[in-house]
Amino acid sequence: MKPANDNEPKLGANGGIVEFDETYVGGKPRNAKRIVLQSGAYKGGPAADFGTRKTPVVGGVERDGRVKARVVMNVTAPELSKHVHAMVDPSAHLMTDQLPTYKTIGQSFASHERIRHNAGVYVRYTTDGVMVTTNRIEGFGLASSGRSAGRIMRSRGSTCTATCARRSSSTTTAT
Repeated sequence: MKPANDNEPKLGANGGIVEFDETYVGGKPRNAKRIVLQSGAYKGGPAADFGTRKTPVVGGVERDGRVKARVVMNVTAPELSKHVHAMVDPSAHLMTDQLPTYKTIGQSFASHERIRHNAGVYVRYTTDGVMVTTNRIEGFGLASSGRSAGRIMRSRGSTCTATCARRSSSTTTAT
């Protein structure tokens, strides 16, 4: 049996803008590795149980408010590509963060813009006035850590359509 959102049209049909992101959700880190630097200082590393404790989730949101999210096996390039293509229409204008995998995936869509969070950039505008951001999908809950994927979907999924539609209409700019 297919998930319920597989029966709905893909996000971004007819050239809509879709923000897409991935994250891990789950419990508090346990038994984090301690990495000793050459200077002798300690640096925190990934928790020993990260792979079994954290649940990978991917999702996309249209600027008009429809949201799709899925729990996935992992966020490797093939798995991520499979889910982006299953959830987003090829005519869509895709907005993602700087994850290198998205550069290749984005070539399959009408256009692809990336935002550089690692450079402290969260919103920018193209030369024709289109806002490039992934704030809507992150606001949906994919960036919220310390919660289970199911809780995020239940607590925010039912109200996101109205909220995202209001945000979209107040932040869109004329070209």
